Amino acid sequence: LQQIKEQYYGNPAGQKKATQAQMDKRYQDALKQQGFSDEEVRQGIKLQLVREKVFEKVTSDVKVSDDDVKAYYDKNKKQYETPAQPESRDVRHILVKTKAKADQIYSQLQKSPGKFAALAKKYSTDTSSAANGGKLPPGTAVKGRLVPEFEKVAFSIPANKISKPVHSQFGWHIIEALGPIKAGTPAKPTPYSQVKEAIRQQLLSQDKQKEMDKWLADMKKGYCKKIGYAAGYAPPPGQDPCKQSASTTGAATTTG
Repeated sequence: LQQIKEQYYGNPAGQKKATQAQMDKRYQDALKQQGFSDEEVRQGIKLQLVREKVFEKVTSDVKVSDDDVKAYYDKNKKQYETPAQPESRDVRHILVKTKAKADQIYSQLQKSPGKFAALAKKYSTDTSSAANGGKLPPGTAVKGRLVPEFEKVAFSIPANKISKPVHSQFGWHIIEALGPIKAGTPAKPTPYSQVKEAIRQQLLSQDKQKEMDKWLADMKKGYCKKIGYAAGYAPPPGQDPCKQSASTTGAATTTG
């Protein structure tokens, strides 16, 4: 219990350790806030430790073989792969509301292409990219993730060229391709060796839970054949675990 006090109510690492009195006060304050007594906390901890020991004992023989792990990997390879990446491109744009304004800006860029960033900061209504001279964040200009009108132009103009104004649902764009189109990559499987142990732990956890559920069901079945309630101690209607349907999961303890 002292360790729990220090873990949850002590000072952060690197600061002077709280005194015993300070820790006790924090602990008592926490108990009051949560509505528990010290005895209830102790009993709760004891019950949790018992549950852990029972689980450990019941599932001690559960093992997962290399064959089981490999079979799961082979059946679920899609879960363990780097997804395919479509083509992408570095682009920047200026977004305005009207074609007249877009034409005006485009005319200026025809004369002075080097002013693109300055004009984006001054006029673009896409404030997130305007602050960066109109450049879209990495991973934004990706095929299949843009509005069709913008995407068609962004991936068709030559590198380092500026497009004529193009309309989309957001307004009028002037787009500049800052480089060539970057090729996409196919889906890439994660090597079995890299995920083997993670799969083993996953299957082990699942199999241990199944074993525990079976043990609980067997215990319940056995006790329900011989359990009885003293007068006045029977559970309320619908809450007797021995009268619940077989599909009900979980364990219940009963005192008689």
